[in-house]
Amino acid sequence: MTSVDAAVNARVIAMLIERFPQAFSLDERQKKPLKVGIFRDLMLALDGSVNEFALSTALAAYCSTLGYLKRCREGRKRINLAGEWVGEVSAAEAKFARCQRDRLEDVAALKRCRR
Repeated sequence: MTSVDAAVNARVIAMLIERFPQAFSLDERQKKPLKVGIFRDLMLALDGSVNEFALSTALAAYCSTLGYLKRCREGRKRINLAGEWVGEVSAAEAKFARCQRDRLEDVAALKRCRR
């Protein structure tokens, strides 16, 4: 990811946190599993004010943080844009999140070893 991409992601995520504070958080400990299909809800709610690609990449960046992935455990509640419970993290989704967390932690460990 380039610094331009990271800057766009940061701006879009900041806007999501401002517009939907019940669903999005900058604090890694406050991130909650989002509703499956929340991208479509965001596209409707934002009514074209954010480019589809920019929203997609920012949402992917948000959902691939260690804080978010740590909260995607089986049975944890998923929320909509209003912060309301709309489902749960399935066993398969939790397993996927665990694999992603492990990968991120392995990459971080490798970087520390190379210093």
